[in-house]
Amino acid sequence: MKYKVHVTSATRDDLVLRAIESVRDIGNIHLWVDGRDSPDISGVEHHSPGRVGIVPMLNMCIKASWDDDVMFWM
Repeated sequence: MKYKVHVTSATRDDLVLRAIESVRDIGNIHLWVDGRDSPDISGVEHHSPGRVGIVPMLNMCIKASWDDDVMFWM
């Protein structure tokens, strides 16, 4: 089964770290950061599309998971 876990960036790095730690066991985590520096987290693929709203960000997550069986988003 192919899947990705997409975590869109919060404004606080501590919230991003908590979100990623809560899904670490699932694996294949993708962090989407909206135009700011992201925390360096091992085992996480980083994406930085620039300053975009929530709808374009969700559309990018869907497009990145188009060929996957399941897409998780938080």
